[in-house]
Amino acid sequence: MGAWRAFALQNGGFSITNPGRTAAMIHLPPQEPPLSDTAHKLFHEDIRATCGPVAEAAVTLVEALAEGEPEDLPPHIHCRLAGALLEGQRGGATNALANWTAGYATATGWEVYSEASSPRSLARWRHVGMLPAGQPIRLPDSRIELTPIITHGHATSRARREAHTATN
Repeated sequence: MGAWRAFALQNGGFSITNPGRTAAMIHLPPQEPPLSDTAHKLFHEDIRATCGPVAEAAVTLVEALAEGEPEDLPPHIHCRLAGALLEGQRGGATNALANWTAGYATATGWEVYSEASSPRSLARWRHVGMLPAGQPIRLPDSRIELTPIITHGHATSRARREAHTATN
């Protein structure tokens, strides 16, 4: 996670955590012009330097995600990584960070793009208005498929209103 966070911070992004630090998300805002090949190469080098025996698998994952990102997306925040310790999942920390991200996107006028890693993850992101946005991304040498997802304008606001109404 450290390599992802450093890459985001070096390129105008940011990370957020809940108060108990049991969940985190790393975001990268729209890039104009797009990030250079050199920036990506440095990111891959950082992954190799920090990820030990799983470094090549991590670089392969990053490359598969880049290749699988739909090309026709509107300006968006890319939620690069979201993760939670078990206590963060049970305490609703991931949902709170997803809701914050949706609110931030609404305030900036950007959409949010990410990849759902499971049906459970897809359901969590649908809760804040994200919808499938392209063909599944199959990870190399794996049966795992990630679902590209994005907010679609007013869908985010509508989902947040519905979630607020359901909890009050």
